Amino acid sequence: MKIFIDENMPPQLAEGLSILEKPNNEGVEVYSIQKEYGRGILDEDWIPKVGSTKGIVITQDFKMQRIQSQYNLF
Repeated sequence: MKIFIDENMPPQLAEGLSILEKPNNEGVEVYSIQKEYGRGILDEDWIPKVGSTKGIVITQDFKMQRIQSQYNLF
């Protein structure tokens, strides 16, 4: 399972969760969207990329539910 931490959260959170998960070795990988796809990437660009990996996104961006194009991508 791949978990992606959105750019609106610190990339260190992804690094810390990845370190904590490693000893369990349960196949969970944690990534920062900022580090994987670049800082400032548009939501419309990274959402399909994460979707193609069947990844899970952790975000604090509540506007995604209100912006129809982003909601449809999810």
